[in-house]
Amino acid sequence: MDISLFKSYFSNLEKCLDTTEITGITNRELSFDSAATILFSICKTNKPNGKLIFIGNGGSAAIASHMALDWNKAGGVRATALNDPVALTAYGNDCGFNHVFSGQLYNNLNVQDILIAISSSGESKDILNAVEYADAYVVTFSGFSPLNTLRKKGHLNFYVPSHQYGFVEVAHLTILHALLDIYNGTWK
Repeated sequence: MDISLFKSYFSNLEKCLDTTEITGITNRELSFDSAATILFSICKTNKPNGKLIFIGNGGSAAIASHMALDWNKAGGVRATALNDPVALTAYGNDCGFNHVFSGQLYNNLNVQDILIAISSSGESKDILNAVEYADAYVVTFSGFSPLNTLRKKGHLNFYVPSHQYGFVEVAHLTILHALLDIYNGTWK
């Protein structure tokens, strides 16, 4: 096996993280520090009544579950992921798959909450419908095309410039972990 393939892989993954673009609601570019400051301020302000709600499909659903648990357990922030199989299949059957998250938000989302929408392509209709429905602060994580729809829909938008699922998913998880570790003070 050629070890240079691993070095190349890790080098490209590092480049994806280093070139991640963050924009605000006006499409203005933000630094990681600015984005983190905004997000942390909202988390602390909304903490008494608000929660983080994570949504995603496939690998992004796994990231959503993982991060909801970690933000709750390690971050002391109320958090949940809307990917319970019973809820997904009920809403999918009764309302159509494109509404599996927006349907759940109807009874679960408060104005103090933060919706964290994760989609590698940024084109998943169920994610986009949920973001459109959300009357709360929205943070998006996307990749693939720089023109993807989700990238323009949040108050904060993290875009990973890659067409490789693995790179986009690992970058999303890494960024969310970094935000959590810095938020709760375990990384100095």
